[in-house]
Amino acid sequence: MRFNEKLCMIYLVVALAIRPVYKYCEHMFDFPRINFTLIFVFLFLLLICINIYFFKTSIIEKYPISFLLLLLVSLIQIISFPWAVDYSSNGNHIYLTTISRTIIQYWLFWFVGIHIVKIFDNRLFWKIIYCLWFLTSLIIILNALSNIIFALILEGKNIYIMLGDSFAALSILVLCKTKKIKFQTFIIFISSVCLFALWSRASLYSFVIISLYLLYKKSKNLFLLFITIAISFIIYFVQEDIRTYRMTRILFGSDDLSSSMREDQLEIGLQDLSETWILGRFMGDVDKNFGLEGDYIHNYLSFWRQFGIVSFTIFCYVNLSNFIKLYSFIRNKKGRLNEIESFLFYFTLFCLIQIIVARSFVSSYVWLSMGAIPAYLHSFERRRS
Repeated sequence: MRFNEKLCMIYLVVALAIRPVYKYCEHMFDFPRINFTLIFVFLFLLLICINIYFFKTSIIEKYPISFLLLLLVSLIQIISFPWAVDYSSNGNHIYLTTISRTIIQYWLFWFVGIHIVKIFDNRLFWKIIYCLWFLTSLIIILNALSNIIFALILEGKNIYIMLGDSFAALSILVLCKTKKIKFQTFIIFISSVCLFALWSRASLYSFVIISLYLLYKKSKNLFLLFITIAISFIIYFVQEDIRTYRMTRILFGSDDLSSSMREDQLEIGLQDLSETWILGRFMGDVDKNFGLEGDYIHNYLSFWRQFGIVSFTIFCYVNLSNFIKLYSFIRNKKGRLNEIESFLFYFTLFCLIQIIVARSFVSSYVWLSMGAIPAYLHSFERRRS
């Protein structure tokens, strides 16, 4: 395995498993703070330096559209710096925090994607992933059981989205690597229980949807068994009215503060988008929210708001065309999917569900799919020829 592939593997392990667990311990048990952003910046700079020549040949040739899109949105953010930092009294910090989740993690997940074949071939990677999934699951369940309600009590720390999404992505990796359907069902159940405790509804619902699809395709009996067990679990652990419990009330159309806030954010965001729909306005949400961050549209229309119609159109085209190519490839194969094909399909489906209904431009997981799908299809064609 080459050095840049090892760097991508390190980033994936840190981003999906090590950082979430440590951040939880940092917030809840006063662990000493580790600045993971600096670690990601260091990995990003190393990958850029190593691949400068690679940019001129292989990358531009194999991934021209997604590569140019990355350059475009990165350039927009860099150019926006002089006025974006004036949107808030804490503008410098908000700007740096934002680009760490966009420029830095867009590129890093994309790099992981284009090296996904080599990463999947690494045995050490899978040993680490399985161990960390088990450890993370154990920490979540034990801490949830120690509380009055079955949940991780974060005491106001706004990290539940990061915890939910990263654990869901980690679980999809483990799920797709596991071959026997009985073990897959076990992983789906444990992962769903953990996501239920993490209180991120988008992470839980998106993971359950792709998991139910997987079970339905492989075993109708296990599909029905999982639904029965899941309903029994909810009834047992939801101590209050199921119509008012955070993780279930949205299913019954009950009043929900989070949903109401997101509807307001969508309305405000669309008004702003109508004024800046051509070029977009990076960090315009901060300016509209009197210098506070987080008031963005909670779906990928926020990508349009931040980066303009050209970037948004390219983004939609790349993801739609990639998914169609992957789906056509899987259908034409007419056989059982191998682990990487299974991962690409279910992980991409998970990401697309999330960015359509719940995640904003700062969610970077979909960039892994944008790099991985063409990389794998190109690798498959090369091996076949």
